[in-house]
Amino acid sequence: MFQRSHLRIPCAFVALSGVLLVTGLKAQQPADSDEGMEVLARGPLHEAFAAPVVFDPEPGLVVPEAPPESIEELPPDERPDGNSVMWIDGYWSWDDETNSFIWVSGIWRDVPPDRDWVPGYWLRTATGAQWISGYWRAGEKEIVEYLPSPPASIEVGPSSEPPSSTHMWAPGCWVWRDSRYLWRPGYWVVSEADWVWAPAQYVWTPRGCIFVDGYWDYAPVRRGVVFAPVRISSVVYSRPAYVYRPRFAIDVNVAIDHFFARPRIRHYYYGDYYAHTYIDAGIYPSFSFHYSRYGYDPIYARQLVIHRRTNPRWEVSVRAEFTRRREHVELRPARVYSRQHGTVSIARPFAEYRQVRSAEVRFARTSPEQFSRAKSTSSEIRDRRRVRASNEAPAARSANAARGENQVRRMELPRSRTQTDGSRQPDVTRRAPVRPNPPAPDSQRRAAPETRRPTPTERIKRSDGPGRRPTRKAPEKKRP
Repeated sequence: MFQRSHLRIPCAFVALSGVLLVTGLKAQQPADSDEGMEVLARGPLHEAFAAPVVFDPEPGLVVPEAPPESIEELPPDERPDGNSVMWIDGYWSWDDETNSFIWVSGIWRDVPPDRDWVPGYWLRTATGAQWISGYWRAGEKEIVEYLPSPPASIEVGPSSEPPSSTHMWAPGCWVWRDSRYLWRPGYWVVSEADWVWAPAQYVWTPRGCIFVDGYWDYAPVRRGVVFAPVRISSVVYSRPAYVYRPRFAIDVNVAIDHFFARPRIRHYYYGDYYAHTYIDAGIYPSFSFHYSRYGYDPIYARQLVIHRRTNPRWEVSVRAEFTRRREHVELRPARVYSRQHGTVSIARPFAEYRQVRSAEVRFARTSPEQFSRAKSTSSEIRDRRRVRASNEAPAARSANAARGENQVRRMELPRSRTQTDGSRQPDVTRRAPVRPNPPAPDSQRRAAPETRRPTPTERIKRSDGPGRRPTRKAPEKKRP
């Protein structure tokens, strides 16, 4: 992993070229100049904010070089109000088009009820660096179980119409029982206002696969604040005592209309990824990914329920808009903040964003105590990355190879101190809905699909449009 020790920051600093330097915990206003820094209006969504569900866990993306050291990042001086809101630092992400790293800015995140954030990290490989995804684990767990890779998913979508207009489909998955995998079928879940059901899935690591069971998360606009990714010159971030503070927010309510999924790294992307070339790179529009054999989009599933009663042809219009933007460059959102004038505004100055979303999100001043807690959280997340990378290193896996491929390996990863202290108890009025009861695993299901779901590319090309769900077909009879 590439989390090297950081420089100790003295107490007094000045602000230069959009770089925020602070005195103690009291933040100064950032300078107007952003020399050496470009604010982007598209890119990967911070994985702690939201991530698509990938059916079959696979090794993460390998890039040809190691990322720079993580930069010191300070949260803005305004935050969403709430007891369970925490600051989660950003990380480097590989940009395929420029063959370089961009910085995915940190976020204010309202922690999902009874969840504990385990951050992703970059792992050194013989050919460069490999991304290992983060995940929200159950808050009461301190032992991580690394399971053998599950069989290929046999999820083919619902076999019936939804019981009501408020139901949404949760996909099936393999579950580990008595030293083998059993198939747990998909099921209908009653949608809850202001909530998103995140179905169960597996996260790949070099040591084995981690099972993350389903949980309720907040609706996107209630999850916190996403800040715009930035392209930073190495001349800037290599300065002594450099500290970065994000100043531009991503308007999720706008960005959600331009959502894409990249299953290889379990990330959402947003903005202008409409060109044909992005399909070949494994970046798919939400509507095609959601109905494909690759995975499931919880946010898109929620949108389906919202629009089902008011606009039955919503999915058809989504596909039509995608086609128009793919064919007409001038209809796409700008890629950088400086070129947004007259186009869709995905990135906004944080002060402007607070005004636009004031009716949906209540903001409060970040107190010195909260700045101190954010600093502690950042330090703890860096430590957790190091511990996790050490536990999951290929060398550690090789040392246990003699135990057999079906051996379950367990490692301790203590619960987050800053995420579970008394000050982070969720508001009583924001308790999660009751967990749905999935069906019991079926020991008779075979580890082979009954029917094949289309790829995202095929889903885009299909003439029947995204509104038709795939249905189960009877298994073909074997020839004598």
